[in-house]
Amino acid sequence: MPGKHNGKSSSESARHNVTGRAFKQFQDRVYHWLYYFGLKGWDVYFEQIDLAGAEAAVKYDLPSRQAAFALAQWWPSPVDDNGTDRAAFHEVMHLVLARIETLATTRFATEDAIDEEIHHLIRLFENVVWQAVG
Repeated sequence: MPGKHNGKSSSESARHNVTGRAFKQFQDRVYHWLYYFGLKGWDVYFEQIDLAGAEAAVKYDLPSRQAAFALAQWWPSPVDDNGTDRAAFHEVMHLVLARIETLATTRFATEDAIDEEIHHLIRLFENVVWQAVG
């Protein structure tokens, strides 16, 4: 898939096993954040693989709206609920920003298309973040 992001870098010295329970929580939290940000219509897949140097990653294809989330089999620090939730949030944020990232790397992106996407993100944050705080 064209869009790809590896999460937080890690040291190879310490390795802590990521359990099946942590993988399930990661999946649940990805769905939670997708719903929270109104990211509907994505075909979502999960895998737990060796992500050398990362705790989590997402690959996506914007036109087909497919996203593959991965959680590493090993983390450099002990795995806890806060860590898997943070990893899920981080990777979902890449989907929130997927269109603007794609436009930024497209050779013929127009100023109007970029402005439209920026305003889409502003409206999203108004509806999600501002309402929750205000």
